[in-house]
Amino acid sequence: MKAIRWTGRSVRLEDVPLPEPAAGEVVLRLRAAAIGATEQAFLDCRLVPDVPEGTGFTLGSEFTADVVSDPTGTLTSARVVPLPSIPCGACGSCIAGMPGLCSVRIAPGRSSRHGCLSELFPFPARGLFPLPPHVRDYP
Repeated sequence: MKAIRWTGRSVRLEDVPLPEPAAGEVVLRLRAAAIGATEQAFLDCRLVPDVPEGTGFTLGSEFTADVVSDPTGTLTSARVVPLPSIPCGACGSCIAGMPGLCSVRIAPGRSSRHGCLSELFPFPARGLFPLPPHVRDYP
């Protein structure tokens, strides 16, 4: 499958295997993506993440997608959008019911987490919301 990846020094379109979904993740098929300020900063080489040389990661954090695999069955076949950053669910703030104060947020497409700019990608189910049928993928 194809993905737009930060390789440690540049951005490239690469053939990559589907990353294994972790516990609590679903597999998504990209429908539409936005290129925002974060992606532009990578493209302009103004933002260089701290990832091991040669490992890279897939860019992209704003999208609509179809759920193609959901172990829990909760979101199966849904069309979804993500939270911009996902509370960890395990820190003191999250456990106390204040996920907005989470200091360990997951930032897909901005760190070693896999982003959306690929054909298929894993994503934490707790960071997704189903879209109603009348809402379009893009303007």
